[in-house]
Amino acid sequence: MEVFAILLMMISLAVFSFRDYKISISLYALNTLCLVTLFFIMAAKFGAGELYSWAIIAVITKVILVPAILFFTLIRIDEKHENDPYTGFFLSPVIAFAFSIGLAYLLTPIFMKFAIIQNECVICAAIFTFWIGVCGFILRRSFLKQILAYCLIENAVHLNLATNACNASSLVELGILSDAVFGIAIMAILAVRYKEVFGSQNTNLASELKG
Repeated sequence: MEVFAILLMMISLAVFSFRDYKISISLYALNTLCLVTLFFIMAAKFGAGELYSWAIIAVITKVILVPAILFFTLIRIDEKHENDPYTGFFLSPVIAFAFSIGLAYLLTPIFMKFAIIQNECVICAAIFTFWIGVCGFILRRSFLKQILAYCLIENAVHLNLATNACNASSLVELGILSDAVFGIAIMAILAVRYKEVFGSQNTNLASELKG
């Protein structure tokens, strides 16, 4: 289980770091596969049967449906690479990693006090992935890359929920994921519209809307 938790962290950073949109979306799908694998392992190891349903629902919605939406959006916006982030492509992953691992180290003991499934590495992976997603909003200037940052945050929340409410009904899980999928679909539509208006995915151009 620790291996997949560490792999989840590494892939989350890779989703943030790669400039090529296709690679980042593919890595997000792989990130979610790691999440699903963790669900299966936790279900078997801790007797949390509901996590099997969570895993199956996540495969349909987050491994298949969400990447399909993002790849379709990529075709519509007709861009291959994101524009330069605020701190450059080399420095921004370093900043994101240092910030996220530091907060994960500080917050994991607190989250452990409330977790039903007591696994320090899994909880650390959830916190790390969450803050990598937050860094994606702060440090990246691409609309599509910020959608991927939202996807990482959603994966992190999903994993944290599994450690804290692993016996929750699969209907609750289905409702949460449905909201996430619809949210991503709406953001994808906005990304296409943004490209039509500004001719780019550079979110800095939205400053023209101020005033």
